[in-house]
Amino acid sequence: MTYKEQLLDPRWQKKRLSILERDDWRCQYCHDNKSTLMVHHLIYEHEFAWEADDDTLITLCNKCHKEYHETYASCEKIILNCIRKKLKDPFIITCVAELFSDVNNLNDLIYSLWESRFYEDEILDAISNVTAE
Repeated sequence: MTYKEQLLDPRWQKKRLSILERDDWRCQYCHDNKSTLMVHHLIYEHEFAWEADDDTLITLCNKCHKEYHETYASCEKIILNCIRKKLKDPFIITCVAELFSDVNNLNDLIYSLWESRFYEDEILDAISNVTAE
């Protein structure tokens, strides 16, 4: 079953409605309740969309969902390039470990950065300074 087919499955539709209700039919980032809403998987841990734990699902409007994926892709590229260049530097490893001690994987790190998007300029400056060294 393709992912697109899973999203049409009644089991996903039931799960989707429960998440929309839980989130009061509002985007959890901009609080929009007028635009089209979707339920976004923060992580994919299961074979089928409807098997996701509720705490890994979030309601987003189209604009925030698009922004999430654009930011995710951008952050992933920057972070992976930084890791490739600096992974052997013990100072960088120590800093990353301290700053992101609650992050278990790259997806969690990118999500944490996306949640901090209001500090985007500061984050990008910090990453640029690290990669410039």
